[in-house]
Amino acid sequence: MALTDELLLQAGVATELLDGETVERLKVEARRQRVPVLSKVLAHYRIPVSALHRAVAESRNIPFIDLTKASIERKLLKKLPGSLIKRKHFVPVQMDGNLLLITADPDDMAGITSATRLMGAELPIVMAEPKRLQLLVDNYLATSVMAAVEENATASQETDLVGLLDTILTEAYLTRASDVHLLTEEEGLRIRLRIDGSLSDYPLAADQSVASGLVSRIKVLAGLDIAEQRQPQDGGFTYHLAAPFDLDFNIRVATAPTRLGERITMRLLGQESGGLTLTDLGMLEQDLAR
Repeated sequence: MALTDELLLQAGVATELLDGETVERLKVEARRQRVPVLSKVLAHYRIPVSALHRAVAESRNIPFIDLTKASIERKLLKKLPGSLIKRKHFVPVQMDGNLLLITADPDDMAGITSATRLMGAELPIVMAEPKRLQLLVDNYLATSVMAAVEENATASQETDLVGLLDTILTEAYLTRASDVHLLTEEEGLRIRLRIDGSLSDYPLAADQSVASGLVSRIKVLAGLDIAEQRQPQDGGFTYHLAAPFDLDFNIRVATAPTRLGERITMRLLGQESGGLTLTDLGMLEQDLAR
């Protein structure tokens, strides 16, 4: 995304999502441990990076929208060159009957002016969750640019399944998800995270081949029979999140056959047992004193 890590951290401090002194201490620790500062801060506060993008929007008085409730305004989007969309993530959308322009960098006034001139319309600026915006841009370019179709044909062969699983589980940990659901659908792999009891889609574009590979990867880790796809199976494994997290947690795995392939549910266990306090449970100071 266009916003730098430092700008994201500054916005987090400005909106009191982060504590300034703590961030400075974490910067020193990150340099000593040779890990990215942003990753260190996210791990410490256990928040997803989208929370800092929302903080940027709040600090600049820019609306932050839910992309699942918006639709692309294709007539206007076709007026923008693919290179501009890919670099700047300018996407005109319609939401609640209003036309809006999503941007990854609200400070890029030159780019916004250029997009406005090309579309022939001046739209209100909004921001959205970065991963969903990236997926929206990738999907549009893949279906509208012929060269991208050829690239998609070999995408599954180049997918790093180990890295993909690590990314998914890291996001699940940061968002405090209790379960991760992997479903194989006609369009490809669908991933859903259960957060506070509600299911939320994890933005990912993956075809049937990637879905099959990821399912096999999880079954191997859980000690399940990868050749058995017609019967439910149960297993589990311990997963290690590398620095700056540097922690282990147990995952219980359950598979079930479906018409299009196997469905997998992963339950994340023991994430909170090490540092749960009465304050974490929401007890007020006067109750603690009493």
